[in-house]
Amino acid sequence: MKAVVGLGNPGVFYQGTRHNFGFIALDYLADILGVRIAEDRGFYLAAETRMEGEEVVLVKPVTFMNLSGRAVADVLADYSISTEDLIVLHDDVDIELGRVRIKVNGGAGGHKGVLSVIEEIGTEDFTRIRLGLRGRRIKGEDLSSFVLSPFAPEELSLVEQALPKVKEAVELIISCGVAKAMSIFNRRDKGGRDA
Repeated sequence: MKAVVGLGNPGVFYQGTRHNFGFIALDYLADILGVRIAEDRGFYLAAETRMEGEEVVLVKPVTFMNLSGRAVADVLADYSISTEDLIVLHDDVDIELGRVRIKVNGGAGGHKGVLSVIEEIGTEDFTRIRLGLRGRRIKGEDLSSFVLSPFAPEELSLVEQALPKVKEAVELIISCGVAKAMSIFNRRDKGGRDA
């Protein structure tokens, strides 16, 4: 079984904000797969489904972003899932909005949700699907203000373009393994500084 975890902040106040891109992508996957992420498992909500012939649990932490690792650690324990079978969806300000990248290992890159996951599970050895945010940020704008603000109306088409890419990335990781998925997926969209 694989776990696909979307990182975000729970609550109405944070809906539609850039920092909830992981939740937005996870909800898109759930809609496509015809499941509802609603089973209350303490620190997270879950829905079991199948992708590419494999059992998958879709997970939405109910903790705040900087405590996401608690939920992820519980998921791995509850479902007996290894870190190699963990896929985390998260926003990334170093990638252009609309672009999606697969990454394995490495630090948190300043992302407090990813840092929490690393600290709680004790390793950087897991797969991340990085959802680009860079774009409309005003020069000098505080980073936390930027990520906690809603997507601008003119950005929504780029958000929508990214969502099928997330589904494709997850499917490739499951069907081909992460190394091959990275070489296929990341090579397709090389333009820009984030390739």
